[in-house]
Amino acid sequence: MAVRIVTDTVASISPADRERLAIATVAIHVYNGSQPLSEDELSDTGFYARLDDMDGLPTTSQPSPAE
Repeated sequence: MAVRIVTDTVASISPADRERLAIATVAIHVYNGSQPLSEDELSDTGFYARLDDMDGLPTTSQPSPAE
């Protein structure tokens, strides 16, 4: 039986290491109120810049099994 490693993007594993170790990643979801944003859409600097414009603190949710 083969074993695969799957992690979310919060692990911040470099693309080179993900490829070298065959690690699959799935994005968690970040919500600004009811507006969902995929973590893949937000760079570190982009996310922090958006914090000032948000009504409250963002929340997160795990990916669905289909993702």
